[in-house]
Amino acid sequence: MKRGILLLVCALWALPGLGASPEDLLSGYAVQAGRADPGFAGFSADRGKAFYFSSHRVEDGSELSCASCHHEDPRREQFAHHDKIPCRACHGMPDTGSFEDIPKIRRQFLPLAPSANSRRFTDEWFVEKWFRKNCGLLLKRDCTPVEKGDVIIWLLTLQ
Repeated sequence: MKRGILLLVCALWALPGLGASPEDLLSGYAVQAGRADPGFAGFSADRGKAFYFSSHRVEDGSELSCASCHHEDPRREQFAHHDKIPCRACHGMPDTGSFEDIPKIRRQFLPLAPSANSRRFTDEWFVEKWFRKNCGLLLKRDCTPVEKGDVIIWLLTLQ
């Protein structure tokens, strides 16, 4: 019985259109942005692109951007420890020792753009988890709903 329910849940989850969509997320972010700023006039792909490529200083003094991990072309996949992703992007600054002490794994970063990865921005919990983690790493704070919406809008323009 449990196995049958699990199979049904997995099958329903895999069907297109039953989860969230980038547009659903954008609608939610627009509501949040409007609450925070009554003058909110919509998301901007130009601001999203600028945010994606903007550098932010991290603990060791170096600078990282979204593109540091997700590739300069977000339609491409990237591999940690084999591409240009610095160890600190995934691991943060180690308290002791060095990055060489961290076991190296071949971590795959799937394309971030929905045109190259249809599962991107289809699971609200997953999207929020990674925005929280990545914004915390780069900005030392949560991203605003406008920043999230701007990035998603820009990624949706990439074909």
